[in-house]
Amino acid sequence: MSSKPKEVLQKYFTTKYIELEVTKEKQIEMQTKKIVYCHDLPGYAKHIKEQRGIKEDVDVQQKIGIDGGGGFFKVCLNIIKKEKADDLKSPPKKKPAYKDGGVKKLLIIGIVQEIAETYYNSKTILKLLGIDKIDFVIATDYKLCNILLGLSPHGAKYRCPYCTAPSTDFSDPRRHKCKLRTLGDIRHWHRKFKDHCEAKYPHDPSLGKKDVKHFYNCLEEPLFNLPDDTNIWDILPLFELHLRLGIINDLVRLLNDRWSKCTTDKDPFWKFCDENGIKKSTYRGNALEGPQTLILLEKLDLLAQKIPRRVKGSEFISALKSFRTLYFSCFQMSLHENWQDHLRDFRLDIEKLKWTTGSTKLHIVLDHLTDFVLTKGPLGPFNEQASEAVHHDWKSTWNDYKKYPGDDNLLLAVARYNYRRT
Repeated sequence: MSSKPKEVLQKYFTTKYIELEVTKEKQIEMQTKKIVYCHDLPGYAKHIKEQRGIKEDVDVQQKIGIDGGGGFFKVCLNIIKKEKADDLKSPPKKKPAYKDGGVKKLLIIGIVQEIAETYYNSKTILKLLGIDKIDFVIATDYKLCNILLGLSPHGAKYRCPYCTAPSTDFSDPRRHKCKLRTLGDIRHWHRKFKDHCEAKYPHDPSLGKKDVKHFYNCLEEPLFNLPDDTNIWDILPLFELHLRLGIINDLVRLLNDRWSKCTTDKDPFWKFCDENGIKKSTYRGNALEGPQTLILLEKLDLLAQKIPRRVKGSEFISALKSFRTLYFSCFQMSLHENWQDHLRDFRLDIEKLKWTTGSTKLHIVLDHLTDFVLTKGPLGPFNEQASEAVHHDWKSTWNDYKKYPGDDNLLLAVARYNYRRT
């Protein structure tokens, strides 16, 4: 490797050994782990902008992706130039080889191998990085979203990261809008929860964890040093990819269950996928991953033809079709003028299904999408696809460097990976 990548990484990055939580035989224990992280995030972001010819007066979005897939816990950075209204009206320029928000422009700013996705680990790593020293928006999944906010996991009563609606109300068509969460609200309820635990369980406050539902599941302090009035979706916007994955997979599992009961066939929907080039993931039971959900949306007419009439699958097809229309109207980079009508149509199709699962992602779309889009615009600019795609993209670089002896192999791999994307 030339000296240039090393010099840049040595200026902005550190290798360190720290105690972090790992999962061993389904139990959490502490282990010493090697982490490579950026110790001067503002300086590194400025260096990247200079290398890419981004002037200081250009408005950018600094998107921090956080994910634990592929055997590594990674924190990544995309620096994305925001388009002005005048830019959209001007004649199209030559398209760059790679999009600013894509995986080929993504930079790793923190990485550690084989650790658990926990509050302690997230807090430790984000503190090392000092992400609060730059303006940022987070791209992640909803499990880590709640961890970063200090909220209970997604089986909790008050599991929505954006509001205080109980999950028991998610499937109630008569539900009312609940108060939106802010960082200050979470801090307030966490303090009350902590005081409750210390008063009621003075010898072991951890016993009070079972009572956290009485405090809107505010289990810990949020991991962001931002003002109390910060709305959650200002830093953790609606996540396009995971909303799409959650809603489509929930719908097709319900369809598969009804289809199986009506025909005694085993997993007929998944057989349809196998026969029509839609690859399913079997990692945690049958599911469709990102690109496969889009292929399914293209083949809904074919699916409708395959479902026997006695299954009454037309309601599922209608819901999937209305979600497809909604997806292309406001989940991507541009906003269709009739997106609110498309959301209304999807809502009506869901109500016809009498879906009573209490799906958090469905609740987010039905109850928060309108306000988010009116405030922030379409979901596309905030999508988390690059921080998901990095797992595969990083793998080839790591395979080249993991065989290197000594402590520098991870640092050298990050140096090469980032240098190619600068």
